[in-house]
Amino acid sequence: MTIMTPEGVPMELRLAGVGSRAAAAAIDLLIQFGLIVALVILFEVGSSGDLLDGQVATPDPSESEFFWLLALFNVLLFLILFLYYMLFEALWSGRTPGKRASRLRVVRVAGGPVDFRSVAIRNLLRLVDLLPLNYGIGIISILATQHNQRIGDLVAGTLVVRDTPIKEPARSSDLARLSAGLQRTEELNAWDVSGISQQDFATVRKFLERRDDLKQEVRTRIAKELATRLRSQVGGVNVETMPYEAFLERLAAAKAARR
Repeated sequence: MTIMTPEGVPMELRLAGVGSRAAAAAIDLLIQFGLIVALVILFEVGSSGDLLDGQVATPDPSESEFFWLLALFNVLLFLILFLYYMLFEALWSGRTPGKRASRLRVVRVAGGPVDFRSVAIRNLLRLVDLLPLNYGIGIISILATQHNQRIGDLVAGTLVVRDTPIKEPARSSDLARLSAGLQRTEELNAWDVSGISQQDFATVRKFLERRDDLKQEVRTRIAKELATRLRSQVGGVNVETMPYEAFLERLAAAKAARR
């Protein structure tokens, strides 16, 4: 899925499918199962064995210690089953331990990080996706929707994507190398880039950093759009016949040399 960043640079998101999401869910379920087993053991000790066998010593369970232990147990069980996902995804940048191990992440449909509201909605609707058994509705929704979204994702406006490493920004040495090439040809001093804003400069740099990751048609289209828009703002040299990417490379180098 390709989205446009606020800087006008396309960013590709690799959507997670049923298999990778199932692997992440299996890890999370194992962790939850371990927490539930620990909880049962803890409360079984605290209730002197009454929690599992249901034996109540007093005639009025509502006034007994066992009743309050059972109520607390049910509350903690709910928190493990549902708050587990909400807290991890809200506080851990859209990842649970299972998603992190599977290199997945929950993001907004615009590519930005999730907030607690969207996380809460997608996980409360997990109750619907679980039906009729073992995420039956959720799996059908993932397979049927364009962007692999279960019901909770559709309502919350979220996606589950592969958590690919963010490409490092271009090193200053890269632009220095371009600047050095321009100096050798005496072009650098001839470029008047005072009309290029810092925002446009940042956009050009981001395109140059990410261009190798773009499909060729997208790369060509973005280079053409940027070059066409910025050529009129550069003075001192004739840039009208210069290839789009060559113009953007020299523009970035000239602007970097004057910062």
